[in-house]
Amino acid sequence: MKSKNPLELLCVRPEMPLLEVMLQLEQAVKQGLPAGIALVTDPEGRLIGTITDGDIRRASARHRSFDLPARQVMNASPIFFPDHYSFRQILEALPEKLKASGRKSRRFLGKIVLVDERQRPQRVLPYHQLWEQRVALHRHIVVLGMGYVGFTLALILAEHGFYVTGFDVQPGLIEQLQQGRAHIHERGLDVIFHRQLNHHFFPASQMPEDVEV
Repeated sequence: MKSKNPLELLCVRPEMPLLEVMLQLEQAVKQGLPAGIALVTDPEGRLIGTITDGDIRRASARHRSFDLPARQVMNASPIFFPDHYSFRQILEALPEKLKASGRKSRRFLGKIVLVDERQRPQRVLPYHQLWEQRVALHRHIVVLGMGYVGFTLALILAEHGFYVTGFDVQPGLIEQLQQGRAHIHERGLDVIFHRQLNHHFFPASQMPEDVEV
């Protein structure tokens, strides 16, 4: 059974007339989906372009018609990222994406699309939400105690892009973690541990200064 795209109402075909695109977007907003953007997809549901409110206004003013097909109005170099990316990963990769798409600035970047492994749209993030997170992600957090709860919490925070020190008073436990040997084994946790160790997660037996606990 084919899974339903969570952004189905935002997705339009390249041949859809601009007027139909506008009507469909009105329905999408009524369903609680993000306003101001249409996602142009191919028959396989893969993202091939975006249309913003600004694109629609410019096209209608230039051509004085709403019969134009979506493909003629869309931005064929949309900014998108894998839906498993953290906010930090998106922010770090964004400058290169902008350069590759020929955009010199983030100034007019309103929304960013997250796609699955087949490039099908899954989420739309407002750029201001990413920018607000930019400040938060520069914080250094200390999680006290590397028992089950503390260890798991530290790894989840690290996976979301925070810099995390995992503090524990047991030097032997910290040494074990620093050597890449996890003391707690849950499905998927080992993978996160090895991915984040010395990247965003730093075990320590001494409390760092100027951090949030």
